[in-house]
Amino acid sequence: MTIIKKATATTTALVFTSLLGVSASFAQQPPSPNPAPAPGTRAEQPMPAERPAAQANTVKGELVRVDAATKMLVVKTALGAEEKILYNDATKVTGAKDGVAGLANASNSNITIKFTGTGADRLATEITVDKKP
Repeated sequence: MTIIKKATATTTALVFTSLLGVSASFAQQPPSPNPAPAPGTRAEQPMPAERPAAQANTVKGELVRVDAATKMLVVKTALGAEEKILYNDATKVTGAKDGVAGLANASNSNITIKFTGTGADRLATEITVDKKP
């Protein structure tokens, strides 16, 4: 055999042996405990024991204004951000006379609002007006 043929045969044998070694090492790896789902399929999620209808969140701050026409409150938080939250007739109000209507007289009061939803769809479920010292 010529030197070129011997070199080609040796190189081919080395590449073949390397490929066998690499494929054998992949075959020996244990499978991951949580394999990723294939694209386009849904991964099954365990169902929680109790699933609330909507998660309640809280905002605390100073009541800046009440817009009765749009049923919206504007609250200035401790960080200085103004938060807009909607309310309705079912919103529970404590600490203000006449319920929701009494909020108009509670400007500059510290309030705590529990709400559901996100963004522009946040709806107050409970409003507590803190008593002034």
